[in-house]
This record gives sequence, structure tokens and C-alpha cells, in this order.
Amino acid sequence: MEESPLTDDPLHSFIERSGIHRAIRLYDGPIATEECTTAGGTKYELVNLPLFI
Repeated sequence: MEESPLTDDPLHSFIERSGIHRAIRLYDGPIATEECTTAGGTKYELVNLPLFI
């Protein structure tokens, strides 16, 4: 897993409020996972899945 450079975005706000530790993103790219940290310091795993799955 790679460290994500994401900073302040709506997903991070949701992670902070919900207390979950895993998120799924559908996008135009390969299957991958990222360890992310919100601006508030909450760590979570982002699972990236291609649109065709």
C-alpha cells in the first residue's frame, strides 16, 4: 500500500464524522489500495476499483 497525499476533501470529512476505516472509490484506473490520513489524523484504507468491475 502507498501513502496518499490527499489533503482536505469531502471524503476525509466523511471519514472523520463516521468513524469508518475503509472507503471504496470507483474510478478509471487499476485495482489498488492506499493508506490515507485525514487532515485530523484519522487513518483509513482507500480501495480503488476500476469502473468495469
